[in-house]
Amino acid sequence: DIIYSDFEGVCMANTKDEVRVSKSFATLIKENEGLLYKVINRLFNISSFEELINFSPDNIKLEEPFENFGRMDILIENKDYFLIIENKVHNPTDLQETQTTSYYELMAKKEHEEGKTSKICYLLNKGHPDENELKKIVKK
Repeated sequence: DIIYSDFEGVCMANTKDEVRVSKSFATLIKENEGLLYKVINRLFNISSFEELINFSPDNIKLEEPFENFGRMDILIENKDYFLIIENKVHNPTDLQETQTTSYYELMAKKEHEEGKTSKICYLLNKGHPDENELKKIVKK
């Protein structure tokens, strides 16, 4: 899945610094639970209020390392869900195959060992020249 950097009309891609974009997005959803719920609803198709309130700003981690699996730009995790958000605002096709493989292995582990529903999505500028290329990579 892809989330665009202007999600809900808020543009976070006015800087060349990828870490600042990730921090901006993470801060936005930490400070606005309604926006967090929209992200979760969009990616997991959860509309039940009871399930949505299980997500809180405390579930959001930035630059989260996992031994043997790399470092996620943004991670949202609670007892039932595991979401990796990878920032590709400035370099959408800079997806390292080992990185993607590691993320999918970690997601499979979370699903198998902890029973979590997991997903990875990419933060991207809408209309970026490499947008279609990223979509091809993501579909693999």
